[in-house]
Amino acid sequence: MKVTAIIGFCVISAVLLKAVERESPVIKLLGVLFAFCTVIYFALAFVIDITDTFSPLIDSAGIDSEYFEILMKALGIAYLSSAAEEYCRQCGESALASAAALIGRLGITAVSLPLISAVADLVGGLIK
Repeated sequence: MKVTAIIGFCVISAVLLKAVERESPVIKLLGVLFAFCTVIYFALAFVIDITDTFSPLIDSAGIDSEYFEILMKALGIAYLSSAAEEYCRQCGESALASAAALIGRLGITAVSLPLISAVADLVGGLIK
């Protein structure tokens, strides 16, 4: 599915959900969640294309593919936690929104630990 079609889906969903908002706020929030999950599903195709494009380039450059995986995981966590945070704010749950942001930051840190360890080993090797 092309980007323009996905953006069109988002705009149409927003208009329809705005119309439903007065009648049933709960259905509106469920509709937003459904639309978000649908967009994420189609966005995964782009992630696969990006990964397929960059993998041979990274291999030919002699860069460890683990670093690219860490980058992709960190980006995924950042996007998902940001979207979850915004959704929680729309629901009026500021505490949950803050929790989503916190867990996103912690998740990125946890995913990045092998990279941080490699940098520390490199610096330690240079100092000795």
